[in-house]
Amino acid sequence: MARLFLVLLIWGIWFAPHQAVFAQDDTAAISVRRGEHPAYSRVVFDFLQVPQYQITKAGDRIRLQFTQSHVFDFSVLRNDPLAHIMAIEARADDDQNGSGTILDIMVNPQSSFRHFLSGASLVLDVFPAQNAEGIRAEAAAEPAPPSQNSPQEMRSVAAEQGASNSSPLSYRPEASSDLLPLSLVKDADGIELAFGWQKGTTAAVFLRSGWLWTIFEDSRRVDLSAVERSVAEGNSGPLRSAEQMDAQGFTALRFDLVGSVGLSVRRTGQIWRVRIVSGASAPARELTPVRQAGAQGTVIFVAADEVGGRLSLVDPAVGDRLSVIPLGDDGRGLAQDHQYVDFHLLPSAQGLVIDPVADGLQIVRFATGVSIGSQRGLAISGSELAARMGAARGGTVVSRMIDLEAWRQGAHEGTKADYTAREQQMLVDLSLADAASRKSVRWDLARFYAGHGAYPEAYAMLALLADTDPEIKNTLQWKAVSGVVLLGLNRPLEALTALLDPKLDAESDLWLWRALAANHAERHALALDYFRRGTEALALHDRPFLAKIHLAIAQSALAEKAYDLASGQITSLQNMGLSGNQALAVDYLYGQLAQSRGDIATARARYQDAASARDRHLSTKARLQLARLEYGEGNISISEATARLERLRFAWRGDRLEMDVLETLADLYRQQEQYRQALLTLQLAASAFATDAQSRDLAAQMSAIFSRLFLDGAADKLPPLEALGLFYDFSELTPLGSSGDRMIRHLVERLVSVDLVDRAAELLEHQVSYRLEGSAQALVAAQLGKIYLLDSRPEETLRIMRATRQPILPDDVLKQRTLVSARALSELKRYEEALVLLENTSGREADQLRADIYWASQDWPALAAISDRLLGNRWRNDAPLALPEREILIRQALALSFNDARERLAQLRSRYRPLIMEGDYAGVFDLLTSPSGTPAGELGRIAGELGGVDQFRSFLSAYRAEFTPTGGTAF
Repeated sequence: MARLFLVLLIWGIWFAPHQAVFAQDDTAAISVRRGEHPAYSRVVFDFLQVPQYQITKAGDRIRLQFTQSHVFDFSVLRNDPLAHIMAIEARADDDQNGSGTILDIMVNPQSSFRHFLSGASLVLDVFPAQNAEGIRAEAAAEPAPPSQNSPQEMRSVAAEQGASNSSPLSYRPEASSDLLPLSLVKDADGIELAFGWQKGTTAAVFLRSGWLWTIFEDSRRVDLSAVERSVAEGNSGPLRSAEQMDAQGFTALRFDLVGSVGLSVRRTGQIWRVRIVSGASAPARELTPVRQAGAQGTVIFVAADEVGGRLSLVDPAVGDRLSVIPLGDDGRGLAQDHQYVDFHLLPSAQGLVIDPVADGLQIVRFATGVSIGSQRGLAISGSELAARMGAARGGTVVSRMIDLEAWRQGAHEGTKADYTAREQQMLVDLSLADAASRKSVRWDLARFYAGHGAYPEAYAMLALLADTDPEIKNTLQWKAVSGVVLLGLNRPLEALTALLDPKLDAESDLWLWRALAANHAERHALALDYFRRGTEALALHDRPFLAKIHLAIAQSALAEKAYDLASGQITSLQNMGLSGNQALAVDYLYGQLAQSRGDIATARARYQDAASARDRHLSTKARLQLARLEYGEGNISISEATARLERLRFAWRGDRLEMDVLETLADLYRQQEQYRQALLTLQLAASAFATDAQSRDLAAQMSAIFSRLFLDGAADKLPPLEALGLFYDFSELTPLGSSGDRMIRHLVERLVSVDLVDRAAELLEHQVSYRLEGSAQALVAAQLGKIYLLDSRPEETLRIMRATRQPILPDDVLKQRTLVSARALSELKRYEEALVLLENTSGREADQLRADIYWASQDWPALAAISDRLLGNRWRNDAPLALPEREILIRQALALSFNDARERLAQLRSRYRPLIMEGDYAGVFDLLTSPSGTPAGELGRIAGELGGVDQFRSFLSAYRAEFTPTGGTAF
């Protein structure tokens, strides 16, 4: 007794202040549990995720060091201390800059301990000093520690710790696996299964035919190794085997149990724990089925929070099909079987398990619970008739968050007055309402408008509500109503945002509205997924809504090539006996389905029927599809298809349908090589639908056409001016980088080849000024300088050369720029500067330029010398001289004549007369080299006739040749 008092006193002294310190932290506290066993004291820390920790013992302290900061709730230990744990001190780990946590657990210095993980929970057992030998026996008798280590390893750790507590024992979880951790812990009372979820999920747990079922609303493969190990070692209690079942979108497991057992379910953080004990048990908080009046007679309603999805599964042990609805609120189940004529509610420790007896059962989930009814109304026994009558008179009606039929009645349920009269009455009520009741009247009026399809009026009323009470926008009712209204205003993405609040997931009906919104937003895969989740709520809806949802899902199914689903939806629509535009809409969908199956004749006939619809949107869709089909099948020419599409482009405006028409029309123009019309049509579509995600595809198509024109050579088939105009009109499509540069230079070559040098210069000026830099800019500037020379603008050549100077350039680029600059100086009669510039430049091209300069400056000795170098030993070759060679030879002969170098002229005559006598300049050469000499007046006449023409023709033809698209080397 004195010892117990001492323990209590120490707990009060040590623990109270540290508990107070941790209470100041806003972080969610880690739950701490206790257990007193004959051989040891146990403390369990229920982490939300598997912790990283290190454990050591020194003297009277067991130290737990965690790598993360944690807050612990020690209230259970303070109220009920453990025998072998004196106190626990918690503090931040200063060695980790306060990001870790240290727990110092005060124990007897002679005591021993063991530790292991159970799921994400850390278990610590402390053994008294006098029970050292019992530690090993207890360790052998205890269930295998459900951690990453094997049972043998953990027992070895416990034994070694009893002998020596100096070395640290560390545990760090392995890299995350796709497998869900599952542990099994056995104690004196039974076993506990811990499912190591690390995110919130709903669960269902029940016994049937000797099998324990655990179902979670998330799809994961489960690591069963710990359970199988415990079974193999005989430490699994009544559990004999475990298996995971196939369950689309869910995780379902079966455990074979022996004997009569009871179940309890609880959730600690995200971890679900199922405890199995001998004897019967009941759920911690039992669910209560009640009869209520529904739209189609009496229904059974089970009120519950955090309602999960619905899983339909076959029980292999019985062979029947069950509907299971997991719940997120732990400990909520049915203690006994509830039997009705049409179905049974089976006992469960967690969640709802429904065993259908009759066909046509309708199970609908709501945010507040689950409704179970039938298409024909539940069959009620005679003894239940009074209960049904009572429910009809005064029972609660199962209400839906979106109920258009009820909304149309306005504030008073059951009233179906004329729209105008009812609206006027409600507006009068609003004008007379006091501040307290005005909000309620506005709510009714907003839903009244939404129920009648007056969406702008409904939106305005919702805006008034939000202005007066901003917090109302956070309510689920607001999000549901505003989602319907935004969808009616053709703002489907905003509608989806409102309707996708996770708290609305339990409302089956909301999934259908989400499907409609996703369909309108052309998120067809999402639409199909949402529809599948909400099919159970179809029975709640009237014929107009069913027609709308079936049409939408058929459209989405066709878009996603889910043809079986589309066929089923279309069959449902055909069985509804629709008329007018709705019937023609079904024809259009059936035409699409037939076309997908290769039944072209049926598809054409259905499209033709739908094209006659008075609904212009439907008619335009059908006519577009018909034109595509008939052109694709070769029934109409491309010109006829183009004419049809030109008429259709004005039939419907403002949504994806117009974009489809314009895109198809542009493709027809492209096929006919009417590139301007194709680009203009795509440009119109892209600008009209700039915010649409598909506009990026339109821009990509425009770029592809532009590249085909100016990179692949399609523009070469166009007249040069037309090609240039097309380039300028859509120049924003010029790609960045080398492709765009090549595109511009290709067009420049085309323009120079047809003497449009001024336009070519404009293109290169832009490229040099805005698109290029460094050596690339310097090189292209040299080409621009040549174009200026071709356009007789040598001063512009010098300007662009000066503007694009670079400190360091490759030798070939520097040489080109030198030659161009020297040519420009020569054209400006600045001969001396040109020759100085060429001093360090060698090669034939430089010598030809020097020859032109000497000719223009009448430096006859220098011209004769450079001409001799250019011709070299050409006289040794018997082939007739080419025209450029003839021009060089005539210049040399003239220069020698002006210098009166008769011996050189005689030598020139003897060497070259046989090579020039046939062809151009033969007579002139014969006159200049005549032994009798050439009269002085004749020399001046010959020089005057040949001078300028020869000079310009030589370099102009050379420059122009560089820009020929077929073989030029300008770029």
